[in-house]
Amino acid sequence: MSTTGPTSAHEQAVAGYDARVGSFSVRDPSRPKLALFDVEALLTSQRWIGPRGLVLLPADRAGAIAGLELPDAALFDLHHAVEQALHRHDRSAAAAAVAELERRAPEHFLAAHAARFWPGTTRTRRRSWRSASASSPVTRTSRRSS
Repeated sequence: MSTTGPTSAHEQAVAGYDARVGSFSVRDPSRPKLALFDVEALLTSQRWIGPRGLVLLPADRAGAIAGLELPDAALFDLHHAVEQALHRHDRSAAAAAVAELERRAPEHFLAAHAARFWPGTTRTRRRSWRSASASSPVTRTSRRSS
């Protein structure tokens, strides 16, 4: 899973889940042993960004997750479509994917992130500028000619 904090972000491997206790057994690269993470606390603290995850299973166990609905999967697919279109230099496909992402979830962090790649609309530019301005310690000033 990917977790993000104010000063760091990294990947950890979830090696187990204890439903009775409500904890994940996690292999964090910064620790020599498995750590227990409280599931509710982790999901609450990471709700703003995910947490994102990747499931790796042996081929013969793929059926174990068949039909699993992952929250925001369609939004992540659209965000990926934006990145792929920009990689191909396909501006119209990128614009269409950003527009669809903003239509489906205008306040989702993925819409704001995609807008940074493709500032295609005035509304998008204005929102991106507000977000960037709110989080930036630098104040932008303009000069006037006399």
